[in-house]
Amino acid sequence: MQHIPSRALAVFLLTVMITTPVAAQTATVAKCQTIKDRIERYTGQRRKGGSAGQMQEWKQQLLASEEQFRRQECKKHRRKLQ
Repeated sequence: MQHIPSRALAVFLLTVMITTPVAAQTATVAKCQTIKDRIERYTGQRRKGGSAGQMQEWKQQLLASEEQFRRQECKKHRRKLQ
Protein backbone atom coordinates (compact mmCIF):
# COMPACT_ATOMS: atom_id res chain seq x y z
CA MET A 1 0.00 0.00 0.00
CA GLN A 2 1.36 3.41 -0.99
CA HIS A 3 1.58 6.15 1.64
CA ILE A 4 0.21 9.51 0.49
CA PRO A 5 1.62 12.54 2.32
CA SER A 6 -1.09 14.33 4.26
CA ARG A 7 -0.33 17.68 2.59
CA ALA A 8 -0.78 16.18 -0.88
CA LEU A 9 -4.01 14.54 0.20
CA ALA A 10 -5.28 17.82 1.66
CA VAL A 11 -4.46 19.70 -1.56
CA PHE A 12 -6.19 17.02 -3.63
CA LEU A 13 -9.33 17.08 -1.47
CA LEU A 14 -9.46 20.87 -1.51
CA THR A 15 -9.12 20.89 -5.30
CA VAL A 16 -11.94 18.38 -5.66
CA MET A 17 -14.18 20.37 -3.31
CA ILE A 18 -13.54 23.63 -5.17
CA THR A 19 -13.99 22.25 -8.67
CA THR A 20 -17.00 20.03 -7.99
CA PRO A 21 -20.21 21.95 -8.64
CA VAL A 22 -22.59 22.01 -5.72
CA ALA A 23 -26.18 21.23 -6.60
CA ALA A 24 -28.22 24.36 -6.06
CA GLN A 25 -31.44 23.99 -4.16
CA THR A 26 -34.46 25.90 -5.33
CA ALA A 27 -36.39 27.27 -2.38
CA THR A 28 -40.11 27.87 -2.16
CA VAL A 29 -41.57 31.36 -2.46
CA ALA A 30 -42.22 31.43 1.29
CA LYS A 31 -38.61 30.51 2.11
CA CYS A 32 -37.32 33.14 -0.32
CA GLN A 33 -39.62 35.74 1.24
CA THR A 34 -38.18 34.91 4.67
CA ILE A 35 -34.64 35.33 3.36
CA LYS A 36 -35.54 38.60 1.62
CA ASP A 37 -37.13 39.94 4.82
CA ARG A 38 -33.95 39.06 6.74
CA ILE A 39 -31.83 40.90 4.14
CA GLU A 40 -34.04 43.98 4.44
CA ARG A 41 -33.93 43.87 8.26
CA TYR A 42 -30.13 43.75 8.40
CA THR A 43 -29.85 46.45 5.71
CA GLY A 44 -32.16 48.70 7.75
CA GLN A 45 -30.25 48.09 10.96
CA ARG A 46 -26.96 48.95 9.27
CA ARG A 47 -28.43 52.16 7.85
CA LYS A 48 -29.57 53.25 11.32
CA GLY A 49 -26.10 52.61 12.69
CA GLY A 50 -24.79 51.07 15.84
CA SER A 51 -21.60 50.11 17.60
CA ALA A 52 -18.72 48.72 15.61
CA GLY A 53 -19.44 45.22 16.91
CA GLN A 54 -23.11 45.42 15.97
CA MET A 55 -22.32 46.75 12.52
CA GLN A 56 -19.86 43.92 11.88
CA GLU A 57 -22.32 41.28 13.11
CA TRP A 58 -25.11 42.71 10.95
CA LYS A 59 -22.79 42.83 7.94
CA GLN A 60 -21.88 39.16 8.40
CA GLN A 61 -25.54 38.22 8.75
CA LEU A 62 -26.43 40.30 5.69
CA LEU A 63 -23.74 38.67 3.55
CA ALA A 64 -24.77 35.19 4.73
CA SER A 65 -28.42 35.92 3.90
CA GLU A 66 -27.53 37.27 0.46
CA GLU A 67 -25.47 34.14 -0.21
CA GLN A 68 -28.36 31.94 0.88
CA PHE A 69 -30.71 33.93 -1.40
CA ARG A 70 -28.34 33.35 -4.32
CA ARG A 71 -27.60 29.70 -3.51
CA GLN A 72 -31.30 28.83 -3.25
CA GLU A 73 -32.02 30.51 -6.59
CA CYS A 74 -34.57 32.93 -5.15
CA LYS A 75 -34.21 35.23 -8.17
CA LYS A 76 -36.65 32.89 -9.88
CA HIS A 77 -39.32 34.07 -7.43
CA ARG A 78 -38.41 37.77 -7.27
CA ARG A 79 -41.65 38.95 -8.93
CA LYS A 80 -43.68 37.07 -6.33
CA LEU A 81 -41.74 38.53 -3.39
CA GLN A 82 -42.97 41.63 -1.59
